[in-house]
Amino acid sequence: MSWMTPEQRDELRDALAGVHPAAPDLVFDALRAHRASRAYQFTQAPVTQRALDALPPVTRQLLNLETEYATLRSTVARLVVANNRGDDYSLSDLAWEIQQTGVDLKSEYADAEGLALAAEQESQL
Repeated sequence: MSWMTPEQRDELRDALAGVHPAAPDLVFDALRAHRASRAYQFTQAPVTQRALDALPPVTRQLLNLETEYATLRSTVARLVVANNRGDDYSLSDLAWEIQQTGVDLKSEYADAEGLALAAEQESQL
C-alpha cells in the first residue's frame, strides 16, 4: 500500500475542511450504492461515474488504514500493559513487535532520524 505524502495529506485535509468522517454504516451504504449502480448499468455523468468507480479502492484504503491503526493500537496497548505488570519492554522491543505485524515504519524512522540530526546540528550553531 502506498501512503500519501505529507503535502497530499495537507491538501486533502484542506479540501475536507468542515466534513465529518463517515460512520461505518455510511461507508457500507456508499459501497452498496456503487455496486447497485454498476449492476443496473445506470448511465451517470462522467464525473459522477468516475467518483463512483473510485469508491471501492477508496473503501479498501479506508479498510487498510483502519486495520493498520487497530494493529498499532493493540500492539502498543499490549506492551504497555505488560510493562505495567512488571515486564521490561523497550522502544526497540516495540519497534520489533510492530515490524512483526507487517507495519513498515522505515520511512518514518528515516524522517525522525533526519529531524534528530537537524536538531543536533542546530544546537551546535
